[in-house]
Amino acid sequence: MSNSLIKVGPTYSNYNGTGSSASMTLTNSVSGTVSVTYSGSSNVSGSVKLVTLGATFGISAQASITATVGNSITITVPAGKTGNGDYGVWRAYVTGKEVYYLNNCTSGGSSASNVWAPYRVGWNTWIS
Repeated sequence: MSNSLIKVGPTYSNYNGTGSSASMTLTNSVSGTVSVTYSGSSNVSGSVKLVTLGATFGISAQASITATVGNSITITVPAGKTGNGDYGVWRAYVTGKEVYYLNNCTSGGSSASNVWAPYRVGWNTWIS
């Protein structure tokens, strides 16, 4: 499993021009919704995939998550550096192979399956 942030709104940045470290609070000003997407052939319903994804990787995978306005985070920015942050919805990416079985327990076939599932709202911050 890999994960990525689907950014909702702009990148927030602020330069610390002082001679010492300073706290910087970032507050998002945009809302948006990120929904699950699937690709590849599928023999299994989307809801079963989300439950399996959550149980396998210990996340709360959902069909969609909304990032709301007003979420804040405070970071410490060293002197002469810029604090940056992106706000949005983290999503998991899982690729796999579905195999289905016939009544006599023999394989009836298989197909590739990819899932991009949102699982939490949050920030990605960095110093530059």
